[in-house]
Amino acid sequence: MSSTGLRGGFQYMDGATDDARLTLEIVNGAHQHGAIVVNYAKAIQLISNHNQVLGVCIQDQLNEKTIEVSTKAIVNTTGAWVQTLGSIPSQSTLKVKYTKGVHLVLPQLEKQYAFLLTSPKDQRVFFLIPWYGRTLLGTTDTPYNQDPGNVLVEDCDIEYLLNSISPFLDQVGWNASHILGSFAGLRTLVDGSNKNPSGLKRDWMIQKGADNYWVSLGGKLSSARADAIVLVDQVCGLLGRKNISCLANRFLPWCPMPSMNEFLEDVLKQSAPYHLEHDQVSTLVRRYGKHIHDILAIIQ
Repeated sequence: MSSTGLRGGFQYMDGATDDARLTLEIVNGAHQHGAIVVNYAKAIQLISNHNQVLGVCIQDQLNEKTIEVSTKAIVNTTGAWVQTLGSIPSQSTLKVKYTKGVHLVLPQLEKQYAFLLTSPKDQRVFFLIPWYGRTLLGTTDTPYNQDPGNVLVEDCDIEYLLNSISPFLDQVGWNASHILGSFAGLRTLVDGSNKNPSGLKRDWMIQKGADNYWVSLGGKLSSARADAIVLVDQVCGLLGRKNISCLANRFLPWCPMPSMNEFLEDVLKQSAPYHLEHDQVSTLVRRYGKHIHDILAIIQ
């Protein structure tokens, strides 16, 4: 890391997560608590009557058959696909903007620190983060107006990120040949102005589409659990189950106990007979939490 012009710095502690694994764990946790979970099923249309949503039409993606599911309440948390269900007659048209964010996976650096940096090109903040024995570089923030299912990492995204990091890692000399992987996602933001993508608010909001229909828009992963409490309490209020605070003060079901360090030490002792290296066990614990015991059972 270049120290040219460096006057000082600071270090802060922050959380890290594997967002794909987190999604699977949330679905699994809901299933364990009684939710009916259906995969390869696409919600294609709302069934409504005036200001009331009566249900939703679901299509089986394996055989294309459709069924209608009746419901007392619906929460739309489909992110970039939030507009595909259409609207009900009394609902104003949703106005959202998509911005694309790209990350590149690059080789591990000698110093395993996360860096918050500013791109010389447009003064946007981006990050350099240790990632499963590699380095994660990102992200971009560009307008996207196409099908959410077709979002791709493009050459211009790669060029932007490599050019942004180059002045800070001039001795490393990363280029396109060093890229080990890449992925792209979309931010779904409330379209309240003609601002550039980075100027749009990331605030989370609920749009009430009907008396029993909620649409979740925007927000951040770091505040998603607090947002979910608000949504769940509103739905429970409609169903006559008030003040249950079902998510408040409850640990996530895969959370290591009593603490991460103590849990890791215990798992290291349990895994000793399997000749796993410390880094292997640490990576598995950080990705799977308490489910590491299922993995050890498979190894055994």
